[in-house]
Amino acid sequence: MINWTTSTDECTLLPRDPILPTRSMEVISGEDSSFVIDEVSNIIKDTIERIIGGNSYQHNKVNRWTADIVDHVLTELTKLGKPFKYIVQA
Repeated sequence: MINWTTSTDECTLLPRDPILPTRSMEVISGEDSSFVIDEVSNIIKDTIERIIGGNSYQHNKVNRWTADIVDHVLTELTKLGKPFKYIVQA
């Protein structure tokens, strides 16, 4: 279940069945488990700007740029230390 808080653009992940907490849920509840959309959006925008920058379209570089963007975004999301698994697709 996701609890969306529209005023701050955050969502909090809640256990499916709060009556039956597990060891993994105890670990998650002790960590900051909110997903901040603005933080992730900034990571994506900064990565695209860093990798592509002001370069014009170059067909022969698109695959490399795409792979670099996906790799860098995943690396930066992991550095946040949140208890999530991420999927990045471009």
